Amino acid sequence: YRASDRHRAGVLDATELRRALQRIDPVLGRWAEVILRNADVSKNGALGRLEIESAQRQGVSPPKTKRRGPSQKK
Repeated sequence: YRASDRHRAGVLDATELRRALQRIDPVLGRWAEVILRNADVSKNGALGRLEIESAQRQGVSPPKTKRRGPSQKK
């Protein structure tokens, strides 16, 4: 968390969160906005230490999407 806080503001903004996720796996960066929206309890557009710890305990996950079978058309 601290290593990803490039502005040293004590929180991770969307850009910092995206970069942190991309260091784990480049594909994960696309989930930064969803994770931020779901875990940002204070609604300040950034994740603080307590919000990150809470999200880790609760398991914030991306929303479910419907899968289309081969016979289903768009």
